[in-house]
Amino acid sequence: MQASARVNGLLLAGVDSLVVGWPVDFFKFPEEERQTLRAAKEAAGKKLFGSDGAAFTWYGQDFSMKASGAKGYEWIFENGDLNVRLAAEARGGKVFPEVYVKFGSGFLWREGHENAWKATQDWLSTWAAIGGGKVSRADLCSDFAIPLPEIDLCSELVSRGRKRGKRAEVDMSEVADWQTGRKGTGYQVGKGDLMARIYDKREELLHTKKLWFEGLWRENGWDGDAPVTRFEFQFRRKALKEFNVDSPQDLEWQKRELWGYATEEWMTVRECSEDTNRARWPVKPFWEDVQAVGASFGTRTGITRFALSRPKYAMLLEQWRGLTKTMIALDMNTLGPEDRAWKHLDAAYDAIKKDPAFRAETRQRAARLSYMEVPGLKGH
Repeated sequence: MQASARVNGLLLAGVDSLVVGWPVDFFKFPEEERQTLRAAKEAAGKKLFGSDGAAFTWYGQDFSMKASGAKGYEWIFENGDLNVRLAAEARGGKVFPEVYVKFGSGFLWREGHENAWKATQDWLSTWAAIGGGKVSRADLCSDFAIPLPEIDLCSELVSRGRKRGKRAEVDMSEVADWQTGRKGTGYQVGKGDLMARIYDKREELLHTKKLWFEGLWRENGWDGDAPVTRFEFQFRRKALKEFNVDSPQDLEWQKRELWGYATEEWMTVRECSEDTNRARWPVKPFWEDVQAVGASFGTRTGITRFALSRPKYAMLLEQWRGLTKTMIALDMNTLGPEDRAWKHLDAAYDAIKKDPAFRAETRQRAARLSYMEVPGLKGH
C-alpha cells in the first residue's frame, strides 16, 4: 500500500515487539551437544569476555551466550534477531514455557511477525519437540509524521472501559509524561496487561541507534526532517487471552480488533466540552487518525539485512576516520614526521589484532549482531 492510500501522515503500522513461549516435550539433541551450551555459559563468565557474553553456534545460528540465566531458565543467548531463554529440563510446559523467545524489532520489520515466528519455530523444531507457541507480549504501533501532540492527561484523556468485570478494566490513574530537559518527549498510560506509549520516535532513535527506521519512513513519504510521533500499545498475556490470541497467527487475525479496542474503548483523547458525559466529547483530530490506522493495520514496507546494517557501519566508519586523524595528529606533534606517526599507529593496531581478549570480544560482538539464517526468508 502506498503512502498516498494511507491514513493522513501515517508512515508505518505493525508489530514492533513480540515475545513467544513454546512448551517442550523433550529435547532432540544428545548430551554431548548440551555441553556446547554449558561451555559457552562457562566461557561467558570469564573476565576475558567482559559482560557481553561468549560467541557460540547453535544449530546453524550464531549467538552470544550470557554469563547467567534467569529464574527457570538455565541459558540465555541472543543475536541481532532473537533473545532466547532456555530451560535445562523439558516438562511439556507444565510450569512455564521451556523456550521463551523475544524477537528483535529489526527481524519483525524485515520479515513480518508471522514469517519471523514461523522461521523461528521451524528452527526450534530441529532441536526440540515443541508444542504450540503462545504470545506472551505483543506491541502494536503506528508512526506518524507529526509533532508530539500536547495532551492534558488530567482532562483530555478519557477511558470508557472502567466498569468492573469487563475486559476493559484498567488502572487509568497510572499516567506519566516524559521530558528531556524542558522538552516533552512522550506519555505513558496504564500499566500491567495493557499499556499505551505516545512519544517522540526520533528522540528515541538517538538512544536506541535503530536508524534503519528512517529508511522505512522515507519509503512511505517521510522527507527526512519532519518530526515523527509513535503511538504504541503493549498487550501482555492476560489481555491477549481475552481476545483469544494464543499464536502469532491469532495475533495476525485479531490485531485490527486489538487496535480498535485500545484506541476506541480503552482510551481516547478528546476535546473538552461542557457536556457532563466525557464519552460524548469530540475526539481530537489526531486521535481520529490514530483510530483509523486499524483499517490498514499490518501494512509494512520490509527491509533487507543490508539496509538494516549499513547505516550503523557507515556511522562507525566515519567515527573511525575521525579518531584516526586525531591520533595521527597527536603523534605528529610528539613524534615528529607523519611516517613515524603512521608506524606508531600501525604498531598499536598490530598489538590489538594479536590480543586474545580483543579477538574473543570481536567474536562475541559478531554473534550478537548476527541475523537468523533460515532458508526461504528474503534478504538471506
